[in-house]
Amino acid sequence: DGLQADNIQLKQELTASSAGVEQHTAELQKRIDGLQADNIQLKQELTASSAGVEQHTAELQKRIDGLQADNIQLKQELTASSAGVEQHTAELQKRIDGLQADNVDFQERIDGLRADKAALTTSTTALQTQIDELTVDNKKLDLEIDELECSKAR
Repeated sequence: DGLQADNIQLKQELTASSAGVEQHTAELQKRIDGLQADNIQLKQELTASSAGVEQHTAELQKRIDGLQADNIQLKQELTASSAGVEQHTAELQKRIDGLQADNVDFQERIDGLRADKAALTTSTTALQTQIDELTVDNKKLDLEIDELECSKAR
């Protein structure tokens, strides 16, 4: 009888334990089902997000390509502009050199004209001195003529 009572008690405990295990298994299955649903939803969100990221990446790549094309064009324009500036600078330098050479020529001509003016001033002074001397001589001769005419008339 003692064994039978232990056996009955063990069967009852086993039945209760089995019911607990079944309930726990059911709860675990519910959690597994919920996690699987969450996993599916997260995969869908990830797929949608990946598509958005890919689209955004494609847009960014398109912008990068456009900027690179603009950069190439700007470099070409800069090179062309630099060549134009260098050519214009060379032309201006040529004109400056020509003007400086003209300036030297003009300065030499001015110096020559100043020397000519100084020589003319000296010549003019000498001529004026001669004119003054001749005027004095002429006055003396006029006086002598007047004296001779006066003596002739007497």
